[in-house]
Amino acid sequence: KIEIRFTHTHTTSDGMLPAIASHIRRAHILPAPGAVDKVAGFYSALFSREWAEACVAELEGAGELGMRAGWVPEVTVRRELFLGVQKSERIRKLEVLKAGPSRLWCRGPQGIQFTLTVADEENCHAEECAPFGEQPRSRGVLNWADIAVDKDTEREMAHFTEVVFEWRVARPIALPGNKGLYITALNSSGEVENRHKLCGIVPHEVLTPSRPTSNFIPMFAVENEETVKELFVVAQAHEAKVLMPPAAADGRITLLEDPWKGAFGLYCRTDDWNTAKEATVLSNDIRTEETCTM
Repeated sequence: KIEIRFTHTHTTSDGMLPAIASHIRRAHILPAPGAVDKVAGFYSALFSREWAEACVAELEGAGELGMRAGWVPEVTVRRELFLGVQKSERIRKLEVLKAGPSRLWCRGPQGIQFTLTVADEENCHAEECAPFGEQPRSRGVLNWADIAVDKDTEREMAHFTEVVFEWRVARPIALPGNKGLYITALNSSGEVENRHKLCGIVPHEVLTPSRPTSNFIPMFAVENEETVKELFVVAQAHEAKVLMPPAAADGRITLLEDPWKGAFGLYCRTDDWNTAKEATVLSNDIRTEETCTM
């Protein structure tokens, strides 16, 4: 188990921690049958053996459940929401594949796979320290993600995250060249500063036209911009495919595809966690909201 200690914690004006329950706690990898050691070896070379032991795991009966190999994000939610999802058969395009007392294995629109766990005192405020600014730049810490979807379904996925995770989403931004929409998902605080942002929702063709095994694309922190370059070389030496070479994007990022077609990013973020971008405006109804321009 990897223990991550945060050195700063955001508080409200009265000094209390806001009760925000839902965030992406970590990303697990579900390897193809028989590939767990190879997958663990690849990510051990990039991050550490301890990281691989914590995040690479086989799920007994995954094949019978119809689960694909690839990334499976763990999303924490309020206990009431967890119980509601566990019992509900009315949430459109949600399948509960396996239910346990503290974890649900689920599938959503376009086959996105994720687990739901109950937020507790240990993890319910983790999003207040991640993914920006004051978060320690520990290699392998999840510091952003994108959900890749079919073009013209960005609103549908955003609405799904509102219903199932209680996330807030920003007004869609129209991408240049008629490439679709980019939608930012935020936690349930109703605030728009960078520290409240969780992930983006974007068409496949923008980031991953090769269609990797998972439509969840995690981005992992590295210590500095030089480390992005170093690990970019290490990943290629271990047969990773380059989807995007190192580039400037609120820091330095590269997007790669592991030998099993799992897309992921190495990301040194430099944006301020207390800053709110002008284009980040919360949506009132993502299904009908007008788009903003970049």
